[in-house]
Amino acid sequence: MEPHDNWADFYDFVYENTYGAATYNAFTKTTIAAIRNILPMGSVIDYGAGTGRLAIPLKQHGYNVTAVEISAQMARVLEEKALALNLDIPIHACSISEFNGEPADLALCVFTVLSYNTTEDAIKAIISNIANNLKSKGYFFFDLPDAVFFNMGNLFNINRSNFRRTVDIIPTADNSLYTYSEVCSGVFNGNEFSYEDHFSLKQWDKNYINQILVNAGFSLLSKNYPQFASSGSSYFLYQKD
Repeated sequence: MEPHDNWADFYDFVYENTYGAATYNAFTKTTIAAIRNILPMGSVIDYGAGTGRLAIPLKQHGYNVTAVEISAQMARVLEEKALALNLDIPIHACSISEFNGEPADLALCVFTVLSYNTTEDAIKAIISNIANNLKSKGYFFFDLPDAVFFNMGNLFNINRSNFRRTVDIIPTADNSLYTYSEVCSGVFNGNEFSYEDHFSLKQWDKNYINQILVNAGFSLLSKNYPQFASSGSSYFLYQKD
């Protein structure tokens, strides 16, 4: 089972109730604005697309969007949402390193997606494959969670009558490896639900990731994204040579 498989149907509901719908939607709009500033129009591969938080509005803005999502259940929800909106978004339920498609102008890998990959071999394979699926001079926009994210311990502890969610980031013997542990329950569309989700996250050293990117043929364009300063992650823009 992949992370989020057992709560894909509630994913959007859970995050809207965690942050507040207005704040969550504003964060999405900020991310879309940053993407549009990088690439006003063109083709985008959304790696770790989830249920389409970015893929759907990007398609609605006229981008040619391909979604890659390893969770089959999350990919299913994205497909259902795209069909309901009559949007043609090719969806690939596979890992980032397994994807093979038409080269794109921009690759996205945001909302802590890279940290789900916890070994050096995995992260090298991912970055190499992203490079292979980008056009010459194509862009790679991604984020890496900062130390403040991993050091928080308890990310969320919400206890309302119709929504309860606890998320802990638990350190392990490996100083850069953590366990994400979530317990959530509530009422969705009139029905009660509950789930647990537990998986590993990696705190990647930013200089190490930079070296892998350079070795894969990327150059750093920008790491100045103050609009994401409160997100707990640093955002980076690289370009394929």
